[in-house]
Amino acid sequence: MNNSTLLIFCVMLKNENQEYVLDKNLQDKYDILLGWRKRYTRKEYPRKVMTNLFYDLYAGKALWPKVAEFVSARDKSPGENPNIDFNKALKIIHDTRRKIQLEKIHPNLDLMLSNDVPITAKLCFSDSAQAIESAASGNDEDLEKIEYSYICHGLASNMISYWAAAVLSGKDPEKAIYFINDVLPGGNLETFDDLFEKLIFVSGLYLSGETTSGRNIGKYKALPAFSS
Repeated sequence: MNNSTLLIFCVMLKNENQEYVLDKNLQDKYDILLGWRKRYTRKEYPRKVMTNLFYDLYAGKALWPKVAEFVSARDKSPGENPNIDFNKALKIIHDTRRKIQLEKIHPNLDLMLSNDVPITAKLCFSDSAQAIESAASGNDEDLEKIEYSYICHGLASNMISYWAAAVLSGKDPEKAIYFINDVLPGGNLETFDDLFEKLIFVSGLYLSGETTSGRNIGKYKALPAFSS
């Protein structure tokens, strides 16, 4: 199934818990951006936003092999690797992700960014270079694009942890996506790129889309103009 058919094969499901999680994560993103607006100048702010986004995305991507290792071990010896409670699994994932950030991403972030290490085949830091420069020079449209990217990609990055916890608690990797969401994207799930594409689709739908029944669920609101 290719990208053009992803929209056609989406099915709306209901999961009030994840809607709450997304609402909270969204508010957290807005609060962080507003805090950075107060702390940094207009020239500094755009790069700060994108640097922190990639710091988080790199850690999220690093969870993929960890989850794959767990699934492989569980499938080979199910009796020795019992499924665990979702909340306990989520704590394990959060702790693992934080350890990855501190030990692997933080000390290497500048090098990873300068080497343009990609998140997926379609997403790398250099993609935002022009928008960063333009926004830093006063272009409000590009500034909003950067803030929207931080929110949309950031929500998808947050969902990686919930997906991973669902897998650790016994869900099939594909079914884990709609366990944590009210959306079921189509397509394969064989690589991290596949996973992230699905979660970006969910995030974008949550921020600015409609359900298949026509219900508007867009939650995105642009921030007010940046005041220096």
